Amino acid sequence: DGGLSMLADTCAAYAFPYAACISDVPLQSSGFDVFDGDIPFYQIVMHGVIPYAGTAINGSADSDNAFLTSIATGCNPAYDMIYAEASDLKDTLLDTYFYAHYGFWQKTAAEQYVLASEILAGVSDQLITDYVRDGDVSVTVYENGTEIIVNYEEEIITVNGTEYRLADLSAGKGV
Repeated sequence: DGGLSMLADTCAAYAFPYAACISDVPLQSSGFDVFDGDIPFYQIVMHGVIPYAGTAINGSADSDNAFLTSIATGCNPAYDMIYAEASDLKDTLLDTYFYAHYGFWQKTAAEQYVLASEILAGVSDQLITDYVRDGDVSVTVYENGTEIIVNYEEEIITVNGTEYRLADLSAGKGV
């Protein structure tokens, strides 16, 4: 009632009415052997209802794949960043953030954020109506007809015929 909004971290359904945004939404399944592939069920249900961001892209073993998965599932990109040298965290409760020094991620995160904003701006309030993954290619369709195709092998994102290449970002060429 106070006009405040709440950022929820990996919240479940009971907290949805109170959350203005959800962070740390998983980008993939647990990977247990019973699964043949990942379906972004959480994202399909929540997209267009409550804004959300995925897990930290720079915390992934394959950050390019994590970014592509973020785009394919409509997740806003998220990054963990610290100012302190990672070695300062050794033998502390925060040593899990060994990867998060801002100096290594600032440029990449900024470029990826700009690209994600451009790609997802037209669908941020849209429901996901279809999602198909066939091998290295996923297709996400939104209720306004926007189709986002992610080719994980070639690292190309295609939005209604416009191609964006991750290689252009890492080469500093922009998009």
